[in-house]
Amino acid sequence: MSNEAIAAPYPLDSLRREAETNDSWELRKDALISLTDHYQMYNSDSMFYFTAMLRKIGEEHDDPTSLMHVSLTIGRSYSSKGELIEARDYYYKALYLAQKHNIEKGSAWVNLNLGLSHGRGFELDSAFFYTQEAEKGFIKTGMEDELWRCYLSFATINRERRDLPAADAEFRKSIALYPDNGPSANRGFLLYRAFAYAAQFRRFDLLRDVRLMWNEYKGANSFSASLLEKPEHIALYSMVAGEDIDMVKVIYDAIDYFRDSGRPHRIAWCYHDLGEIYYNDRNYTLAREAYEKSDILYTNAGYSSYIGFIRKRLAELYQREGNYLKALEYTNASYQVLDSLKNEESERNLRQFEVQYETEKKEQALKINQLELKQKTQERNIWLGSSVFLVLLGVLVFGGLRQRMHQRELLVNQEAALQEQRIQQLEQEKTLLAMSSMIEGQEQERQRIAKDLHDGMGGLLTTIKAHYSTLVSHFPIEEATEKIAPMTGELIDRACTEVRRISQNMMPAALLYSGLRGALEDLAVQVRTNGLECTLEVVGAIEKIDEIRTIALYRVMQEAVNNILKHAKAKHVLIQVIVHQEVVNATIEDDGSGFEVDKGLQKQSIGLKSMDSRVRYLKGTCDVDSVTGEGTTISLQFPLT
Repeated sequence: MSNEAIAAPYPLDSLRREAETNDSWELRKDALISLTDHYQMYNSDSMFYFTAMLRKIGEEHDDPTSLMHVSLTIGRSYSSKGELIEARDYYYKALYLAQKHNIEKGSAWVNLNLGLSHGRGFELDSAFFYTQEAEKGFIKTGMEDELWRCYLSFATINRERRDLPAADAEFRKSIALYPDNGPSANRGFLLYRAFAYAAQFRRFDLLRDVRLMWNEYKGANSFSASLLEKPEHIALYSMVAGEDIDMVKVIYDAIDYFRDSGRPHRIAWCYHDLGEIYYNDRNYTLAREAYEKSDILYTNAGYSSYIGFIRKRLAELYQREGNYLKALEYTNASYQVLDSLKNEESERNLRQFEVQYETEKKEQALKINQLELKQKTQERNIWLGSSVFLVLLGVLVFGGLRQRMHQRELLVNQEAALQEQRIQQLEQEKTLLAMSSMIEGQEQERQRIAKDLHDGMGGLLTTIKAHYSTLVSHFPIEEATEKIAPMTGELIDRACTEVRRISQNMMPAALLYSGLRGALEDLAVQVRTNGLECTLEVVGAIEKIDEIRTIALYRVMQEAVNNILKHAKAKHVLIQVIVHQEVVNATIEDDGSGFEVDKGLQKQSIGLKSMDSRVRYLKGTCDVDSVTGEGTTISLQFPLT
């Protein structure tokens, strides 16, 4: 497998003899691949003769590698003529064969050529994708010596994106990875590409380094007409001839050369380069004239990928001259070219799918023929083996009955397992229902006791306190009771406080009058009263939480806070409740002493068990995460409704 810049490695005469006379079709194939690569590189008609021979070998011996190489070679031939859409059609056929038959090296080469083709068409995202696939393929198949081609392509893509630092890096990487024993022609090709870029975009550090490498590479200053095959070869001529060259004269000489040699489509490239030179020198009038000639020639040659760029540049130049009508005309024309390229791309994709469909259709037909042949063979074997069939029939009947009994036994076992599962599910539902009734009963009893404590005992203690205060203020206190009286008043105050605390724990007034948000704020105040820092975060519409879930959530929070105050020895507490997308998430976190969760669960901790039961009642989850010496985090999650 090779790329377009590689010359044939063997003398042509011996390759022709090998391709035409060798008894081994594999050796004939290898010779034909080398011949097609060579003649494609030089645009010789002999390429089609040898690709036809290679195709015949591929079809006769069902060899996908040969057929893939035929499509790849023809695609490169179209690409060298600038017919990018036609080239990609063949590239995609080659890629389909390579991927279908797992030809990994071939797939890498096809991806590289697809990347180059898309890059020439200024389809930079596609160019980057296929070049990246080629890079992966070269690494996977051990062809690291070819990686320089991928980085040269990346450099060109970054140049078009005007990401010049990235382009510099890719050029340097490509040069560094070029193998020491690689063809010198390819090294020269790489160096002049780097030099042309550095000169055009004034990347002087890279320009200096490449100039030094070029001086080491070249044996002597020389020039040949083949350097003018592409417009960027003029940069190579500049390197060979020196820096004081009249590039405009060289380009006009190239135009005369191409006109005399019968290759007028190459003239478009020359006027394109001429326009670039005048444009960079800010000679916009001469640049416009050169671009207009290039546009006409590109249009006649059908090089749509370059026309869009040229017309965009012409629109810019006419706008500079104040000719806005012409600027608008070329702007619209550039958009039409881009739309045309997109349509051609869609048609190409459609043709690719059609090729795949036809291939699959042929394969399906082949499978059907094979099945028909197999069926006829089976029918013949049935007639020949009828006596054996009668003997086996009894065995099959017996086996079938036994299999049926086994299946029936499996069904009975499955039904029993399903029944057991239903019973367990009903028991769980019954347990949850009992738990629900118990929790609701507990909450009702808590509300009743809290009301009795607040309205009954609390009111009574308040009255006692008032009467006692009246007695102390209106009647003299004897010396013997002088110390007892204040203590009695303090005990009455402590009794009132305790009654309020018990009533608050049973059913907080804030929960009844201010809702969950107010109750959580009171809980945070309680934490701060005990000397701890407390952060309260409430996010979302917690008002949407119904009464049952509100009470259950508060109870879990209350239990967690009480545990922190009693056992954690914490300095900071975080209380967080978030309502988002019909789900309630709550977190209580401290930086205290922590504990071993497994031991806590083994001891059947009432607090942990109570929290888990309440959350499971809400069809939610309760996770406890604690690290000794670092703190504890309790996370709750349950549905809003």
